[in-house]
Amino acid sequence: LPTTYNVIGLAMRLFGSDPKIEVPSTGPTDADDATADLKARWLRAMFQVANAQQGRNVTQDLLWQSLVRGRHAIKVAWIGDVLPEKLKDRRFKILLQVIDPLNVGIRRGPLYTEYAYHKYTQERSLAVQRYPGIKRFESFKRKAVAKRGGKFMAEEVTVIDFWWTDENGEVWNAVVVDDLFAKKPVKTDYPEVPIIEGYGDSAPVEDEELKGVSFLAPIGQLYQYSCRLASQIATGALYYFHPMLVVRNQEGLEANDFEIRPNQVIPQPAGTEIQVLSPQPNVPLAQAI
Repeated sequence: LPTTYNVIGLAMRLFGSDPKIEVPSTGPTDADDATADLKARWLRAMFQVANAQQGRNVTQDLLWQSLVRGRHAIKVAWIGDVLPEKLKDRRFKILLQVIDPLNVGIRRGPLYTEYAYHKYTQERSLAVQRYPGIKRFESFKRKAVAKRGGKFMAEEVTVIDFWWTDENGEVWNAVVVDDLFAKKPVKTDYPEVPIIEGYGDSAPVEDEELKGVSFLAPIGQLYQYSCRLASQIATGALYYFHPMLVVRNQEGLEANDFEIRPNQVIPQPAGTEIQVLSPQPNVPLAQAI
C-alpha cells in the first residue's frame, strides 16, 4: 500500500522549501537594522547557491530526514582549501552537506558537543574529491587492484570524519580512510563541532531511540497489518474468480490436461467428473477491518 509514501509526501507539502531566516538587530540604530538585513539576505543567498551547486534542496532533504528518520543531520564545512585551483573562484567555499543520521554519532554534554563523527562508504573517486591527501599513500593499492582486474577509483572505501572538542574548547578534526589517515588530527578554527543534529518529533527523554521519532512511527505496525489485509483480500478475490478444480475419473483412467478458458470444450475420458472448489472469502469483513 502507498500509505507511508503518501503520508510523507503530504507532510512535506505543508512546509516551505526555503528556510525561515531572521537576523535580529544588534542595536537600536538604523545602521544596525540595515546590517541585520544584509546578513539575512546573505544567508538566504547562501542556501540558494548551495541548492544550485548540489542539485538538491538542502531544506527539503533535512525535512525528509526529520519525517522519515525522526532526526536530521548536516555538516557545515569550509572547503576553500581543497577545491581545485580552477574552481576556487567559481564555487561557494562553504559546504552544506546533508548527511544520513544513521551514519552519524554525536555526544553532547551540558556545555558543548564533546565529539561527533560521520562514518560512510563511497567510491574512492568521490573520496579523493573531498580529501585529495589520500592519493599519496594509495599507490601500492592501485597496483594490487590492477593485478586482480579491478578498477581502483571505482572501489568503495570507508571514510570516518571525526570531530571533537578538547578541554580548552578547541575543535579538532581527523579523517580516516580505510584505516589510514587522510587527515591527521589537527586543531581547526571552527567555533563549534560542524556536524549538527536535530530532531523531528522529539521528546525530552534520555532514551536515544525515543529522542527523535519518525512521523511514521505510530502507524508502523498498523501499516504492515493493512498490507497483509490487502493481500488477503486480493488472494480471496483470486480464488473466487479462479476457483480450484478437482478432476476425478470413476474408471481409473487418466484425465487429459487442460487450461481453463472461456467457451472451452474439454474432451475427457468417459466417467470423468470435474468438481469446482470455490471458497467464499468474507471480503466485506476484511474491508471493514
